[in-house]
Amino acid sequence: MKKLTPYRVALLVLLIIIIALNSVRLFLYGFIISFMIVILDRAFFNKRKKSDYQFYNLFVVITFALSLFYTFSPVFRYWEFKISHPKWKDLEIVSVQAQPFHVKQIDQQISSITSPIVVTYKDSKQTQKTIQDSLSHYSLYIPFSLGYEQTLKDELLFIHNRSLDNMVKKKEIHLFENPRNHTIKTFYGSDVFALRHSRWFHFALYLLFGLFVFTFLNLVFRFKTIMGNLKDANEYKRFGGIIYISLFLLTLVLNVLLVVHYLRF
Repeated sequence: MKKLTPYRVALLVLLIIIIALNSVRLFLYGFIISFMIVILDRAFFNKRKKSDYQFYNLFVVITFALSLFYTFSPVFRYWEFKISHPKWKDLEIVSVQAQPFHVKQIDQQISSITSPIVVTYKDSKQTQKTIQDSLSHYSLYIPFSLGYEQTLKDELLFIHNRSLDNMVKKKEIHLFENPRNHTIKTFYGSDVFALRHSRWFHFALYLLFGLFVFTFLNLVFRFKTIMGNLKDANEYKRFGGIIYISLFLLTLVLNVLLVVHYLRF
Protein backbone atom coordinates (compact mmCIF):
# COMPACT_ATOMS: atom_id res chain seq x y z
CA MET A 1 0.00 0.00 0.00
CA LYS A 2 1.19 3.51 -0.78
CA LYS A 3 2.63 5.57 2.05
CA LEU A 4 0.11 7.53 4.08
CA THR A 5 0.60 11.21 3.32
CA PRO A 6 -0.62 14.03 5.63
CA TYR A 7 -3.45 14.56 3.13
CA ARG A 8 -4.64 10.94 3.43
CA VAL A 9 -4.30 11.01 7.21
CA ALA A 10 -6.36 14.24 7.41
CA LEU A 11 -8.97 12.69 5.13
CA LEU A 12 -9.23 9.61 7.34
CA VAL A 13 -9.52 11.74 10.49
CA LEU A 14 -12.30 13.81 8.90
CA LEU A 15 -14.06 10.63 7.84
CA ILE A 16 -13.85 9.17 11.35
CA ILE A 17 -15.26 12.39 12.86
CA ILE A 18 -18.20 12.40 10.41
CA ILE A 19 -18.94 8.72 11.12
CA ALA A 20 -18.72 9.26 14.90
CA LEU A 21 -21.26 12.09 14.65
CA ASN A 22 -23.64 9.93 12.63
CA SER A 23 -23.44 6.15 12.93
CA VAL A 24 -20.55 3.73 13.37
CA ARG A 25 -22.47 1.31 11.14
CA LEU A 26 -21.43 3.45 8.15
CA PHE A 27 -17.83 2.36 8.75
CA LEU A 28 -18.92 -1.28 8.53
CA TYR A 29 -21.00 -0.69 5.38
CA GLY A 30 -18.10 1.07 3.65
CA PHE A 31 -15.68 -1.71 4.60
CA ILE A 32 -17.97 -4.52 3.38
CA ILE A 33 -18.88 -2.83 0.08
CA SER A 34 -15.26 -1.90 -0.69
CA PHE A 35 -14.02 -5.39 0.20
CA MET A 36 -16.62 -7.04 -2.06
CA ILE A 37 -15.75 -4.76 -5.00
CA VAL A 38 -12.01 -5.50 -4.65
CA ILE A 39 -12.65 -9.27 -4.40
CA LEU A 40 -14.89 -9.24 -7.49
CA ASP A 41 -12.37 -7.09 -9.35
CA ARG A 42 -9.56 -9.53 -8.56
CA ALA A 43 -11.71 -12.57 -9.38
CA PHE A 44 -13.00 -11.41 -12.76
CA PHE A 45 -10.34 -8.95 -13.96
CA ASN A 46 -7.28 -10.38 -12.18
CA LYS A 47 -6.10 -6.97 -10.94
CA ARG A 48 -3.95 -7.81 -7.93
CA LYS A 49 -1.14 -5.25 -8.11
CA LYS A 50 -3.00 -2.26 -6.71
CA SER A 51 -5.79 -3.98 -4.80
CA ASP A 52 -4.74 -2.51 -1.43
CA TYR A 53 -4.60 1.03 -2.84
CA GLN A 54 -7.89 0.39 -4.66
CA PHE A 55 -9.50 -0.75 -1.39
CA TYR A 56 -8.34 2.38 0.42
CA ASN A 57 -9.76 4.69 -2.26
CA LEU A 58 -13.03 2.79 -2.47
CA PHE A 59 -13.41 2.71 1.30
CA VAL A 60 -12.90 6.48 1.65
CA VAL A 61 -15.19 7.38 -1.27
CA ILE A 62 -17.99 4.94 -0.42
CA THR A 63 -17.98 5.63 3.32
CA PHE A 64 -17.90 9.38 2.74
CA ALA A 65 -20.83 9.08 0.28
CA LEU A 66 -22.80 7.00 2.79
CA SER A 67 -22.06 9.60 5.48
CA LEU A 68 -23.41 12.38 3.28
CA PHE A 69 -26.59 10.41 2.58
CA TYR A 70 -27.00 9.63 6.27
CA THR A 71 -26.51 13.27 7.23
CA PHE A 72 -28.76 14.89 4.63
CA SER A 73 -31.31 12.25 3.57
CA PRO A 74 -34.25 11.54 5.91
CA VAL A 75 -35.34 8.64 3.70
CA PHE A 76 -31.89 7.04 3.84
CA ARG A 77 -31.70 7.39 7.65
CA TYR A 78 -35.19 5.94 8.05
CA TRP A 79 -34.61 2.87 5.89
CA GLU A 80 -31.09 2.28 7.22
CA PHE A 81 -32.43 2.19 10.77
CA LYS A 82 -35.49 0.14 9.83
CA ILE A 83 -33.38 -2.53 8.08
CA SER A 84 -30.60 -2.60 10.68
CA HIS A 85 -33.09 -2.74 13.60
CA PRO A 86 -35.76 -5.20 12.44
CA LYS A 87 -37.03 -5.86 15.97
CA TRP A 88 -37.83 -2.22 16.70
CA LYS A 89 -41.53 -1.44 16.19
CA ASP A 90 -42.58 1.36 13.84
CA LEU A 91 -45.27 3.15 15.87
CA GLU A 92 -48.51 4.66 14.63
CA ILE A 93 -48.61 8.48 14.61
CA VAL A 94 -51.97 9.90 15.72
CA SER A 95 -51.27 13.62 15.33
CA VAL A 96 -48.54 16.24 15.16
CA GLN A 97 -49.01 19.71 16.62
CA ALA A 98 -46.61 22.60 16.09
CA GLN A 99 -45.96 25.43 18.55
CA PRO A 100 -44.88 29.01 17.64
CA PHE A 101 -41.32 29.06 16.33
CA HIS A 102 -38.39 31.07 17.61
CA VAL A 103 -35.54 32.53 15.58
CA LYS A 104 -31.85 32.49 16.45
CA GLN A 105 -29.57 35.20 15.04
CA ILE A 106 -25.81 35.66 14.86
CA ASP A 107 -24.41 39.12 14.07
CA GLN A 108 -27.82 40.42 12.92
CA GLN A 109 -28.09 37.50 10.50
CA ILE A 110 -30.62 34.69 10.86
CA SER A 111 -28.98 31.44 11.96
CA SER A 112 -31.82 28.98 12.55
CA ILE A 113 -35.56 28.59 13.09
CA THR A 114 -36.90 26.10 15.62
CA SER A 115 -40.49 25.03 16.22
CA PRO A 116 -41.42 22.94 19.28
CA ILE A 117 -43.72 20.06 18.30
CA VAL A 118 -45.95 17.66 20.22
CA VAL A 119 -46.35 14.19 18.71
CA THR A 120 -49.20 11.94 19.77
CA TYR A 121 -48.64 8.24 19.04
CA LYS A 122 -49.68 4.72 20.02
CA ASP A 123 -47.04 2.55 21.62
CA SER A 124 -46.61 -1.21 21.15
CA LYS A 125 -49.48 -1.82 23.60
CA GLN A 126 -51.73 0.59 21.66
CA THR A 127 -51.64 3.05 24.53
CA GLN A 128 -51.87 6.65 23.35
CA LYS A 129 -48.94 8.79 24.48
CA THR A 130 -47.28 12.10 23.62
CA ILE A 131 -43.68 13.13 23.12
CA GLN A 132 -42.28 16.65 22.87
CA ASP A 133 -39.51 17.51 20.47
CA SER A 134 -38.53 20.28 18.06
CA LEU A 135 -37.93 20.82 14.35
CA SER A 136 -35.04 23.07 13.31
CA HIS A 137 -33.82 24.46 10.01
CA TYR A 138 -30.46 26.16 9.54
CA SER A 139 -29.69 29.13 7.32
CA LEU A 140 -26.69 29.75 5.12
CA TYR A 141 -24.32 31.74 7.32
CA ILE A 142 -22.09 34.36 5.67
CA PRO A 143 -19.37 35.72 8.01
CA PHE A 144 -19.57 39.18 6.44
CA SER A 145 -22.52 41.32 5.37
CA LEU A 146 -23.49 41.35 1.69
CA GLY A 147 -26.88 43.02 2.10
CA TYR A 148 -28.81 39.77 1.61
CA GLU A 149 -29.86 39.25 5.24
CA GLN A 150 -33.58 39.67 4.45
CA THR A 151 -33.32 37.26 1.51
CA LEU A 152 -31.74 34.62 3.75
CA LYS A 153 -34.48 35.14 6.34
CA ASP A 154 -37.33 34.92 3.80
CA GLU A 155 -35.82 31.80 2.26
CA LEU A 156 -35.42 30.05 5.62
CA LEU A 157 -38.95 30.96 6.70
CA PHE A 158 -40.29 29.49 3.47
CA ILE A 159 -38.31 26.25 3.92
CA HIS A 160 -39.29 25.91 7.58
CA ASN A 161 -43.01 26.62 7.11
CA ARG A 162 -43.26 24.25 4.14
CA SER A 163 -41.56 21.43 6.04
CA LEU A 164 -43.62 22.08 9.16
CA ASP A 165 -46.90 22.10 7.22
CA ASN A 166 -46.06 18.78 5.59
CA MET A 167 -45.13 17.27 8.94
CA VAL A 168 -48.37 18.39 10.60
CA LYS A 169 -50.76 17.58 7.73
CA LYS A 170 -49.13 14.41 6.42
CA LYS A 171 -47.70 13.29 9.79
CA GLU A 172 -44.26 12.95 8.22
CA ILE A 173 -42.57 11.63 11.31
CA HIS A 174 -41.50 8.11 12.29
CA LEU A 175 -41.14 6.74 15.81
CA PHE A 176 -39.44 3.43 16.55
CA GLU A 177 -39.75 1.68 19.91
CA ASN A 178 -37.15 -0.66 21.36
CA PRO A 179 -39.01 -3.83 22.46
CA ARG A 180 -36.61 -4.35 25.39
CA ASN A 181 -36.45 -1.01 27.20
CA HIS A 182 -39.13 0.90 25.21
CA THR A 183 -36.66 3.59 24.09
CA ILE A 184 -38.03 5.85 21.35
CA LYS A 185 -36.07 6.78 18.22
CA THR A 186 -37.39 9.67 16.11
CA PHE A 187 -37.01 10.38 12.38
CA TYR A 188 -38.39 13.50 10.69
CA GLY A 189 -39.57 13.99 7.12
CA SER A 190 -39.73 11.82 4.04
CA ASP A 191 -37.58 13.87 1.66
CA VAL A 192 -34.79 12.24 -0.31
CA PHE A 193 -32.58 15.18 0.63
CA ALA A 194 -33.16 17.77 3.36
CA LEU A 195 -29.95 19.72 3.87
CA ARG A 196 -31.41 22.30 6.20
CA HIS A 197 -32.15 19.86 9.04
CA SER A 198 -28.45 19.44 9.78
CA ARG A 199 -25.83 21.76 11.26
CA TRP A 200 -23.49 20.32 8.62
CA PHE A 201 -25.48 22.31 6.04
CA HIS A 202 -22.89 25.13 6.08
CA PHE A 203 -20.01 22.69 5.67
CA ALA A 204 -21.75 21.00 2.72
CA LEU A 205 -22.35 24.28 0.86
CA TYR A 206 -18.86 25.64 1.47
CA LEU A 207 -17.42 22.29 0.39
CA LEU A 208 -19.56 22.34 -2.75
CA PHE A 209 -18.41 25.86 -3.64
CA GLY A 210 -14.79 25.02 -2.78
CA LEU A 211 -14.85 21.93 -5.01
CA PHE A 212 -16.26 23.95 -7.88
CA VAL A 213 -13.55 26.64 -7.56
CA PHE A 214 -10.80 24.02 -7.24
CA THR A 215 -11.96 21.92 -10.21
CA PHE A 216 -12.54 25.02 -12.36
CA LEU A 217 -9.09 26.50 -11.71
CA ASN A 218 -7.46 23.12 -12.16
CA LEU A 219 -9.30 22.67 -15.43
CA VAL A 220 -8.13 26.09 -16.65
CA PHE A 221 -4.44 25.57 -15.81
CA ARG A 222 -4.27 21.82 -16.64
CA PHE A 223 -6.72 21.69 -19.55
CA LYS A 224 -4.40 19.88 -21.97
CA THR A 225 -3.36 17.31 -19.37
CA ILE A 226 -6.95 16.52 -18.31
CA MET A 227 -8.17 16.31 -21.90
CA GLY A 228 -5.19 14.09 -22.71
CA ASN A 229 -6.12 11.73 -19.87
CA LEU A 230 -9.55 11.26 -21.42
CA LYS A 231 -7.88 9.87 -24.56
CA ASP A 232 -5.04 8.02 -22.82
CA ALA A 233 -4.63 4.29 -23.41
CA ASN A 234 -4.11 3.77 -19.67
CA GLU A 235 -7.50 2.93 -18.23
CA TYR A 236 -6.69 4.46 -14.82
CA LYS A 237 -5.79 7.83 -16.36
CA ARG A 238 -8.84 7.70 -18.62
CA PHE A 239 -11.13 6.82 -15.72
CA GLY A 240 -9.55 9.56 -13.58
CA GLY A 241 -10.19 12.12 -16.33
CA ILE A 242 -13.84 11.06 -16.60
CA ILE A 243 -14.30 11.31 -12.83
CA TYR A 244 -12.68 14.75 -12.77
CA ILE A 245 -14.84 16.17 -15.58
CA SER A 246 -17.95 14.61 -14.00
CA LEU A 247 -17.10 16.22 -10.64
CA PHE A 248 -16.61 19.62 -12.28
CA LEU A 249 -19.94 19.43 -14.15
CA LEU A 250 -21.78 18.19 -11.06
CA THR A 251 -20.48 21.00 -8.83
CA LEU A 252 -21.21 23.54 -11.59
CA VAL A 253 -24.84 22.40 -11.94
CA LEU A 254 -25.41 22.29 -8.17
CA ASN A 255 -23.97 25.78 -7.65
CA VAL A 256 -26.13 27.18 -10.47
CA LEU A 257 -29.24 25.54 -8.96
CA LEU A 258 -28.33 27.00 -5.56
CA VAL A 259 -28.03 30.52 -6.99
CA VAL A 260 -31.33 30.15 -8.88
CA HIS A 261 -33.00 28.94 -5.68
CA TYR A 262 -31.94 32.02 -3.68
CA LEU A 263 -32.90 34.36 -6.56
CA ARG A 264 -36.52 33.29 -5.99
CA PHE A 265 -36.49 35.28 -2.77
